[in-house]
Amino acid sequence: MFWTTVSMLVSLIGCADGPINRFTSVPTTGGPVVYAWGNSQTQGYGLAGCETLTCHAATAWPQFFANAMGWTLNNQAYGGSDCADLTHRGTSLSLWDLPISSESLNIYGHFRNDQAVYGPLPYRVAFVRGCIEAQTAWLAIPESEKVRANGGGVLDKGTWMNGTQNSTDSYSLSAGASKTFVVSGKSVYLVTARMLNGNPTRYTVSVDGNLVEDPISQSAVFAQELDVAGEPGLPVNEDVIQNFIRVSGLANTPHTIVYTCADPGSTGCHVFYAAGINPDNLMGGRPVVFSLSPIYNQFRHRTGSMDSATTSLYHDEWVRMVSELDGDGLQVIGIDATDLNVYNSLTEAQFDGVHPNLTGHTSIATAVTKAAIGRQF
Repeated sequence: MFWTTVSMLVSLIGCADGPINRFTSVPTTGGPVVYAWGNSQTQGYGLAGCETLTCHAATAWPQFFANAMGWTLNNQAYGGSDCADLTHRGTSLSLWDLPISSESLNIYGHFRNDQAVYGPLPYRVAFVRGCIEAQTAWLAIPESEKVRANGGGVLDKGTWMNGTQNSTDSYSLSAGASKTFVVSGKSVYLVTARMLNGNPTRYTVSVDGNLVEDPISQSAVFAQELDVAGEPGLPVNEDVIQNFIRVSGLANTPHTIVYTCADPGSTGCHVFYAAGINPDNLMGGRPVVFSLSPIYNQFRHRTGSMDSATTSLYHDEWVRMVSELDGDGLQVIGIDATDLNVYNSLTEAQFDGVHPNLTGHTSIATAVTKAAIGRQF
């Protein structure tokens, strides 16, 4: 895949606004479609003509980036959203319901609102990373390399039902019920759930007969409960997020992943998808995800969970996530918005100290464009 850039178009034409579930994209330039997922910093809130949490400014950085690359933008970002909101179709599309081909292009700009909700406790930071990494990986893996939990490529033991969390969800209310996935690669992934009121739901995961240890519980028994949820209102469902389980350092052979529901509790054991990744297998190409780091507020707005220390915690997790997925062979391109050469909150923020101004959006777009044309696929 080779791209040719065109001149970046900077146009102050406002934003396309529309009711929930009926977003209208801003004028586009044709070419491949790039989807944008994120919050108000990706949406362009506060720019000219964009004063609601569901509008999309033509001067937001994803639009500038799409223009520079000659792509069509479908901006699904909206203000107040976090990772949990992409579990369901609601205010935006659910990314789980978007077919991913080897040529898919996506921008992923979450972390900021997740940080505000979950705060600095290490296990909650891990909750956020698990959800965001599961979704980033979903966007970076073509459909042909995924095994959906509710699909035909899974061997079920016990009673399983298709859930309503997203198009991949399958759940069981039976202790001992299991799902067996067979995937190939040097790294394997399994995406499970964390759910509010999920206590005492417990499950185990094995790869090639070896139990996987949960890094949070430091045992071979995984807990499904989520002990904090986001703010009510625009978000669709703050009671469910994803949990990303990864096993690496394997031979590039078929591997058997077994998910077993040990105790379904009241919510049932939920599982979403599995995948195997071989970094040497690029014959069919891979989707591309441009991943944006957390963005610093201006100094006077760095309070509570948005202080510099907590942002650094989430930034470090973002760095590790991008390195991990890219190292596994996925096309995940990190854009570090804490770099003053990319975005300077002191001079490039709006008066609220949180959202980038026009200069800030232009600066971020420039950095993403440079990263795109500097990477050959």
